[in-house]
Amino acid sequence: MKKFSNVLALFMALSLVFISCVKEDDKVGPEVKIYESAYVLNEGSENGSISAISLSDGTVSNGIFEKANDNVTLKKYPQSMALYNNNLLIVVTTDTGDGYIEVVDKTTLKHITSITGFSYPREITVSGNKAYVSNGAAAGMVYCIDLLTNKVVGQPIAVGDGPEKMVVSNGKLFVANSGGYIQNEASLKPEQYQSVSVIDLATFTLVKHVIVKSCPTDLVVDAAGKVWAHCKGVADYSNYPSVSYSNAALCSISLDYTVASYALGEMSLKGIKNIAISNDLKTIYYMTNGVYAMGYEDKTLPSTKLIDKVFNGIDINPADDQIWACDVISYTGPSDVVVYSSKGVKIATYSVGVIPNSVIFN
Repeated sequence: MKKFSNVLALFMALSLVFISCVKEDDKVGPEVKIYESAYVLNEGSENGSISAISLSDGTVSNGIFEKANDNVTLKKYPQSMALYNNNLLIVVTTDTGDGYIEVVDKTTLKHITSITGFSYPREITVSGNKAYVSNGAAAGMVYCIDLLTNKVVGQPIAVGDGPEKMVVSNGKLFVANSGGYIQNEASLKPEQYQSVSVIDLATFTLVKHVIVKSCPTDLVVDAAGKVWAHCKGVADYSNYPSVSYSNAALCSISLDYTVASYALGEMSLKGIKNIAISNDLKTIYYMTNGVYAMGYEDKTLPSTKLIDKVFNGIDINPADDQIWACDVISYTGPSDVVVYSSKGVKIATYSVGVIPNSVIFN
């Protein structure tokens, strides 16, 4: 009987530990199960923020970073996010030349550390235990961060102007050089605004600049290892608010750096995050005057829109290939994230923060 009592007591103790652990996982400041959420990055008009959308019941929690950190806010214009093990990395550009990377716990959103030393950080990508950050409104650099120490290591590598999105393929880092804010196109060299820079990750050295079309901003990698660049084109603001774009194209870069280009027609874009890819890496979604879907082996662009609307950014949920689109309704108030099926059928709309630009799935 005493032996049974001891076993029962042990069972109850273990049960209490288990219950305590479950409650600790659920007990996040914003009262949402962060570990099964989509994070939405909102650039904001004064301060950036993060929204969480529960993937199980659609509950939206806005301002979750502030709630988890005693009302401390992100600074202006966070641009991108990446996940690494138990951490979420948030790149904050700011408007004062002191951009930084905020490192938080991915389940609680609580501050761990800030990585500083950047002037104008934009995009981040993770490969192994390293993160790579594009930096610069004009002459661009790529920084390497050791994620085991959260420190910048080595010297940054010079790339083109206004570097934005980066992807990894075949041991190489590809960097889209957007050209920044182009005022005099004739004064620029092609590698400044018409190129994708290639960096060897083993040695962290520049391999070459692959010349594509004008102002590549966003990249994806397909099932064959080809890198696709969305080249937005040089903007002409002379008839503002009507803006036109020249030399815009969708370009693919093969493993031998051969480039195939597909000229893009009418452009009516809001942001720079204009391309995404399906979970099997075989369907490319891109924006011009709407959202289109293209097979990675297709040789011509589609003529029919998948979604007759443009957004500030599009991302694909890897669990179900649904398209999550950031729809800016207001530049000072709440906006929406709209979810579509892979066939372009609207599924849901969620109200989030100010100027959402991207979604990442935890």
